[in-house]
Amino acid sequence: MTTHITPDLIRAALAHIPASLAREDWARVGMAIKSEFPDATGQDLFEAWSATAEPHDPRATRSTWRSIKAGGGVGIGTLLHLAKEHVYGRPE
Repeated sequence: MTTHITPDLIRAALAHIPASLAREDWARVGMAIKSEFPDATGQDLFEAWSATAEPHDPRATRSTWRSIKAGGGVGIGTLLHLAKEHVYGRPE
């Protein structure tokens, strides 16, 4: 069975992942989102999630989003894997 990736599914997964991840992992979440939604929808998801981090730098979030290449090798599976790990209390 194939899961249809929707903004709501991504939003639900992001709810389990702290935005205060190490920078590399944080950026990989952005890459995963952009692999499915390279448009304003994806940017909104990434920015809303990133805003939950302390501290939060909106300028860095926008800059990172612009620098991410859609289809850059990190897919939505990465995001879903991170969410699953956090749900079960095994964050990376």
